[in-house]
Amino acid sequence: MQKNAAGRVRDLREKLRQSKSDIDKFKQGKNTAQKKLAQAEKEYKEMKKSGDHLTHFGFMAKRALDAAKEDMAKCEAAFQRATADVEDCEEKLRGAQEKASQIKAKRQGVPEQSEVAAEPKATPKAKAKAKVKKGKTAMKVMKAMKAMKAMK
Repeated sequence: MQKNAAGRVRDLREKLRQSKSDIDKFKQGKNTAQKKLAQAEKEYKEMKKSGDHLTHFGFMAKRALDAAKEDMAKCEAAFQRATADVEDCEEKLRGAQEKASQIKAKRQGVPEQSEVAAEPKATPKAKAKAKVKKGKTAMKVMKAMKAMKAMK
């Protein structure tokens, strides 16, 4: 069971590392898409200003602007998914690490925290009471031994 838990932790760490590197890739892609969108908007505004937006080049610029907007939306969605994936991996990793530590502690014989908390702590009054009981029992035993010795 411990090997499975340790393997799960190892796999989740690797997945988390991969997700974080994906986020970096998506950030770069998002920046590139923003630059393309800004460039396409600039070109289209210039064409519209000069009245060339109704020509063939104007329609091509409009098409490029729409493609850049779609690309930007795709990059934004992929970035959001990757961010959510990282959060999910971190949550799963914490759960797997907790489970692995519980298994490890159980194997080593360390009681769980709930078991330790369930045991009442001995108060000084309770300790004194236990000593008195031991003392009374010891006295009874000594009396019984003296009585047996006297009978011989």
